[in-house]
Amino acid sequence: MRSDDRKQQFTLVELLAVMAIIAVLSGLIIGVSGFASTSAARAKTVGLMQSMEVALQQYLSDQGHYPMQTTAAALDWTRSEFVNDQTICYLEGFSSPYRDAWRQKFYYQCPGTINTESYDLWSCGPDKKHGDGGAATADAQTRTADNSDDISNWKRN
Repeated sequence: MRSDDRKQQFTLVELLAVMAIIAVLSGLIIGVSGFASTSAARAKTVGLMQSMEVALQQYLSDQGHYPMQTTAAALDWTRSEFVNDQTICYLEGFSSPYRDAWRQKFYYQCPGTINTESYDLWSCGPDKKHGDGGAATADAQTRTADNSDDISNWKRN
């Protein structure tokens, strides 16, 4: 009778093998979900920036120039530079300050230091820091770093 009981039970090695497989599968699922979450946040931020670019083009069409902001600063559409004489709302459905998918502010500079004929518009991206993360400022050299995860109108990552 005892020999029959042993044949129906799992051995310790079999249980450990199943646990190892479950652990590997769990790790893969967690890794993929993190990647998907970052990709979705990046896509949302690009979409928000495209809405802002359309609003800036409408402003240019009405006023003949982009709203001036000579230093890189957080984008604030409620400032007088962003409101035309007829107080037309160029970007409806958003509250200021505008934030990206990581709840960080968008930045704007006109004339741009990178897009010298128009404006620079960017988000700090997933790391929430300008450029490669080594500087607290938004200068052009920091923003154009090759290893930057920033999302901008001069490059689309």
